[in-house]
Amino acid sequence: MTFAQFRSKLFARFPQFKTVSDEMFSYFGDETPGNYPLFEHIVVPEIDKAAGADVEDFSALMAFIELVASGDTDCRDLVAIGLGEVIATLHNGALIRSAAGPNTVKAIAQAERRSKEIALHLDRSPIASLTRKLLRPSKKRD
Repeated sequence: MTFAQFRSKLFARFPQFKTVSDEMFSYFGDETPGNYPLFEHIVVPEIDKAAGADVEDFSALMAFIELVASGDTDCRDLVAIGLGEVIATLHNGALIRSAAGPNTVKAIAQAERRSKEIALHLDRSPIASLTRKLLRPSKKRD
């Protein structure tokens, strides 16, 4: 799958999402929402909801996510950012992670590595160092 095909394949596989999209993004007017809003505001919440309730829908959604994650670089980034960056905050994140296919697992791991690298970088920044010194001053010796 290519990034350009995501929208059409999503709506072909899950036609109910077209209705949800039309209602959710009606304020867009004549413009259509991009792949990231569709993925983050429709697909991911539906996966989280189905993981705890409907095995058949959950399996179909996870198969679709695996198809997206096996696509081009932009598709893999869509899964990494849209799912990988939020999976720890999802109600059924552990269940989603356990049902993920190999390409989805790689995308999630990519997001988690990136998150750790950013945290490490922020921790080493001069502002973080100054903040720590101000919030936790060392004891003064007499």
